[in-house]
Amino acid sequence: MPGLFIFIALLLSSCTVLSTATDQTCGNKVVNTIFVDLAGSGKHRTVQSAIDSVPEPNSQWIKIKIKGGVYVEKVEIPLTKPCIIVEGEGQRVTTITYNAHAATDVSSTFTSHPSHVVVRNLTIMVT
Repeated sequence: MPGLFIFIALLLSSCTVLSTATDQTCGNKVVNTIFVDLAGSGKHRTVQSAIDSVPEPNSQWIKIKIKGGVYVEKVEIPLTKPCIIVEGEGQRVTTITYNAHAATDVSSTFTSHPSHVVVRNLTIMVT
């Protein structure tokens, strides 16, 4: 289990290199922000619902801002939806977790298929 947390920490650390939205493919500014809140104050209650609402194909930066809380769900960003910033309110405040217990390639909590995806200020866990 400690190996899993190290892997997730390294994965998130590598994402911070991409933390500025200045890529020719996606433009240089965020054109839309989608809000996620478990309590329902945002348009979406799940992270996956917010990702599903991103148009296909996407070629401009879209930020998905996740309010603090524990989101128990499996999240997948399809290849046709690059240029997404997934941002929580802090590593100790916003958590995405899922309890699948199968091979790693089918049980991940968070899967991103496209390039140009930034994930920051949240914790992703397999429980």
